[in-house]
Amino acid sequence: MSSLVNLYEAPVETLQERLGLKRPTAVAVIAATGCGAALFIQGIVSGWMDVVSIYICPLGAMLAGIMFFWVAGENFALTAVNKGTNNRGREKKIGNWFIPLGKYVLVPAAFVALVAGALMGGIG
Repeated sequence: MSSLVNLYEAPVETLQERLGLKRPTAVAVIAATGCGAALFIQGIVSGWMDVVSIYICPLGAMLAGIMFFWVAGENFALTAVNKGTNNRGREKKIGNWFIPLGKYVLVPAAFVALVAGALMGGIG
């Protein structure tokens, strides 16, 4: 959901800047346009979206986990997840437990989701 909000930010800002709309009005126009477009194309892209959710998302999660936890290394992963912790009022950093959780739970779970989705035509 936060990614969707981020994607809508540019067109909302454009409507505010170019047409002089207030933010609530610009958000309503973009939301209505997005919903209308989604309803219009749903029948056209539903098969493609099944491929994305069944194969591409679990594969991407697995590959990202492999790259983050196995290839980049433990120091990189811990530095990345702890970056900015003190700036947000968090005193306690994420500990070393995060690495085995990612390596031995996240990556295999993404693999299981990929295989189960492929065998069952989706798992959700």
